[in-house]
Amino acid sequence: MLGCYDTSRTRVVQTSQQNRQMVLVTAMATDTATDRTGAVEVVSFFTVSQVGDILAGQRKDAVLGRSVILDRDGHVIFGDMGDDAARDYFEDRLGRFTPGSLTRRAALAEDGGERDYFFRTRTIPDTDWSVVTFVEESGLGQQFYQVGGILALIVIGLMTLFYFYSRYFLNAIIAPVQEVCRGMERLDRNDLEVQLEPKGQRELQDLMTSFNQMVLSIKHMLRLTEETLPILVTVFAAFKTRADMVNTSPLALPPEPTLENFKEVLTNKRLITGVKNTLLILAVSLFFNILLGTITAYIIERFNFRFKKVVVALFFVGMLVPTFVTEIARFKIINGLGLYGSPGAPILIYVASDLMQLYIYRQFLSNLSTSLDESALLDGCNYFQLFTKIIFPLLAPATATVAIIMLPTVVLYVFFQKYILAGVAAGAVKE
Repeated sequence: MLGCYDTSRTRVVQTSQQNRQMVLVTAMATDTATDRTGAVEVVSFFTVSQVGDILAGQRKDAVLGRSVILDRDGHVIFGDMGDDAARDYFEDRLGRFTPGSLTRRAALAEDGGERDYFFRTRTIPDTDWSVVTFVEESGLGQQFYQVGGILALIVIGLMTLFYFYSRYFLNAIIAPVQEVCRGMERLDRNDLEVQLEPKGQRELQDLMTSFNQMVLSIKHMLRLTEETLPILVTVFAAFKTRADMVNTSPLALPPEPTLENFKEVLTNKRLITGVKNTLLILAVSLFFNILLGTITAYIIERFNFRFKKVVVALFFVGMLVPTFVTEIARFKIINGLGLYGSPGAPILIYVASDLMQLYIYRQFLSNLSTSLDESALLDGCNYFQLFTKIIFPLLAPATATVAIIMLPTVVLYVFFQKYILAGVAAGAVKE
């Protein structure tokens, strides 16, 4: 490229074409294969650029300012748009506009008055030209105030929303929680007449209702203290002979304590069978709960898929449903599968309905960095190897937590399921 010229200041082209456009001039040597005469030494190309249209559109918005193009020595190549004041200003200050920003006072306004201008100089890549953009600081300040006003309105709106939300939070959450705390303090002082009025969020209303039910349950338990007498009778009878149980009062201490009853129980083969079944149920249910819990938690925590939120919500709903509500449905399913009276029934129930381990494993997985997964996959591991060799060993604390939670529950339920189910069924039929 040889250079350029401004059609508003040249007489090379016709008057009708003097439309303030920047024309780029390119010269190339001729090809001797096509021109063998040697009469043509050079071929010039004149290309009209769109720089003039861009700068003209820029001048329509005062905030965007005006721009000029300077050559290596600082002369104005294009961009004054016919404004002699701007051209003369830059011609009088050759070499002063280096890349960067500065503020100067100049008479570049249309009315000829001096204003404070902000100048920004940038170089054009692959050339020795530069572009200088200048804009009045008052215009920048006006734009700043406009943006500041909009931001102020946004802040005011957010503060208003925060005010109403804080009032709602105070009335719907804080106040009910404080009411529950006061109720707990009264209960701690053995005041069993405390009853809370449910209010606030639905969850807090349920909490306050549960609190009231708990207080009523404590009162009922205290009123039914006499029902503990059968337990004492059972304990006393365990150390009595058959003759003592017939001849003495049930509440009387054993005249001659004996351990024959315990000996008979320990030598009974049914007890050994019960212990074996208990260990079998415990081991199998614990194994599948850990296996399925870790796999499910890893998939939910690490992968995004369609209806993921729905799946998580369904697991959460499954935890909210009380177990005694589904006793009849579970019995029909177990009976339909032919598992009634076999260890498979409680195993299936523990594996299918116990969802606490899922949230325990998700909590631990959320603290494990995904960089472990990415590093393992980059090293050539597939997802099975990643899970079995890296993720699962790191979940050992969570697995220990699940085992600690499950062991007492399973053991206690197996030993006392007869009495638990008897209590659930009590009162079902009126006679």
